[in-house]
Amino acid sequence: CAEEVCPAFLRPVRRVHWPVPDPASAEPLPETVSRLRFRRAARLIAVRLDALESMLALPPRASVMPAPADPETRAEIEALLAACSLPADGLGDARIAIAREGGELVACAGLEVWGEHGLLRSVAVAPPHRRLGYAEALVADRLAYARGEGLAAVSLLTTSAATYFGRHGFAPIQRDQLPSDLARSTQLGLGVCATATAMTISCIHPAPGPSGGSEAP
Repeated sequence: CAEEVCPAFLRPVRRVHWPVPDPASAEPLPETVSRLRFRRAARLIAVRLDALESMLALPPRASVMPAPADPETRAEIEALLAACSLPADGLGDARIAIAREGGELVACAGLEVWGEHGLLRSVAVAPPHRRLGYAEALVADRLAYARGEGLAAVSLLTTSAATYFGRHGFAPIQRDQLPSDLARSTQLGLGVCATATAMTISCIHPAPGPSGGSEAP
């Protein structure tokens, strides 16, 4: 759901919030429009299920969700990036997912969308919470988001985690091979990223039919 309040549980559970717009409408819609809305919802659910395994590997009491657009959360994210020596420049261009454990923000990852291409950025995990699966879960979440949005590929720049991202399907490419759409990203112009390794992964994903769908830096 995108609007409902999640139920309360009396024991520690993992919470994963995947906002999916309700395809139903209070007003009658043409059948073709209605089918498109329901197929989009089915596709969003199908690609999100790709990230489910990594979500279930998180510690109990962990929660993953899109970052709320409030100043307090933004300050928490910026503090985490600073602690991980990652730049916050251009953060407003990214769709951020965050992970909390017991209310504390422990990890984040962002995806900038430029045309049909995405730029994965700001993958950060607080040092005491590394090697617990948070990076894997948030990278999987952002890739699922990219597929749900119909992006062709997701690229990234890294100065120290090329081996890590390589294990997750990203392949190194020459900097001048990055999609031209990404030139609008602040990240590509940062001096700290000038010598970073460029990597990319395809987001081509089979769309579901009418009845359904097909450690840390």
